[in-house]
Amino acid sequence: MNSVQACARCGAALAPGGAFCGACGLAVGVPTVLPLTPPAPPQWTQPPGQPMAQPAPPPWAQAPAAPKPAYIHQRFVGWWVGLSRRAQVGIGVAVVVAILVLAAIGGSSSTSGGASGSPSPSANGTPGNVAAVTGAPTATQVPTATPAPTATPPPPAPTATPVPPPTPGTLLSISGSGIKSSKEFAASGDSVDVTYTYNCSSFGAEGNFIINFYGANSLGPDIPDGIANDLGMSGGDTSTEYLNGATGPFHLEVNSECKWTVKVIGMP
Repeated sequence: MNSVQACARCGAALAPGGAFCGACGLAVGVPTVLPLTPPAPPQWTQPPGQPMAQPAPPPWAQAPAAPKPAYIHQRFVGWWVGLSRRAQVGIGVAVVVAILVLAAIGGSSSTSGGASGSPSPSANGTPGNVAAVTGAPTATQVPTATPAPTATPPPPAPTATPVPPPTPGTLLSISGSGIKSSKEFAASGDSVDVTYTYNCSSFGAEGNFIINFYGANSLGPDIPDGIANDLGMSGGDTSTEYLNGATGPFHLEVNSECKWTVKVIGMP
């Protein structure tokens, strides 16, 4: 029984010994064998006297289906398999040679580019493009702000030594017996204190003791103020004399039969 190889995809008949389907380009692996069977006899279904209907043509007599668009790789594989061994070897050698030539061209262009990019030495031995580099403006560095010096606090002002307030002192000190005038002295402030003592034991009886203060009377410096006027064997006291704004000169006059001592204490 005769058989025809058919494409497993489209069903088209394959050429004997062909590696690809001529209709759809499918690579032929194991071809599908379709047994050739005689067509079934036509069925006479029309009534007698009617024109005979033509039987349908067998499948192999039908027009082949239009080839479907094949993929590029399928076409390429079909084309490559259809080549002879010698043609395949020649094409492979040509492709390798073309790749080597392109690689050589690319390497030479990169080498020439690197050579042209490298600075050529100038007359003074420096690279030629160094001048271009040095001629380029250099970025000006912004000076770093110098921190302001820390203000040194001024030394503390010297503390004024407090002047002690004036204290009263002894302005006059005299002693004796009988009648006696003192030397002159000065005083400030509102008043002075006059301290005195007397003792009449050497006199053998009671005696008088009188002190006059000159220079502080508001009526005039020659008018005395009586400080003491005692009578007895002994005694003593302190009397305050107001100066009435006067500062001196002042002096005392003592009159007694007894021994005595007198001190004037006040602000100098």
